[in-house]
Amino acid sequence: MIDMADLNGDDEIDYSELSAVIECDDIVELAALVPDKKVVSAAKTEAAMKIGKHGCTVGQLKAAAKLIKERLLMKNATVMKALRDVDESGDGVLSREEIITLLKQYYLIKYTDFYTGEVRGDLDMFVVDTLLDFVDKTGDGIIDYTEFTKVLTTDDIMAAGIVSGGTSIFSYKKGAEARHRPEGAWGSNAATGFASSL
Repeated sequence: MIDMADLNGDDEIDYSELSAVIECDDIVELAALVPDKKVVSAAKTEAAMKIGKHGCTVGQLKAAAKLIKERLLMKNATVMKALRDVDESGDGVLSREEIITLLKQYYLIKYTDFYTGEVRGDLDMFVVDTLLDFVDKTGDGIIDYTEFTKVLTTDDIMAAGIVSGGTSIFSYKKGAEARHRPEGAWGSNAATGFASSL
């Protein structure tokens, strides 16, 4: 009954919440209005979870992807078109620098205005780096913009299988395994000295 009185899920019952319970004719209708605390708690826990090597949270990553998508769609018909316009070589891939330049052109990355001293932009660089790590599967700085488009346009970027091949820093979900990367140069095994590709 007390959980039902806490309509906004802040673990406090204020006057309006208590009066809603007292004045309610049908307690079942009131129960339908109360958010499931386990679902809300799980969402808060996931949003606060740190991922990657830059200290970014899942919530920051999701908010960044949503903001980038919205900003790109303000001037372009599709996210793919915005990324294709940046691809000078037309080979379907972008460097990290090209994407960062694009984000700066849309004033997404935080910067300090030279004239006013104000901080402008919305995204911290560590969040952008984490997002780019997410889509840069090989770590070589080359990003397939069809994969980047998938990440920006999906409802849940943390859902398994969004980026084909996955990435090791984002395997935090239960049951997910990090990809194995061979030790040493050319896949050699340092213990035996033999190359694994032979």
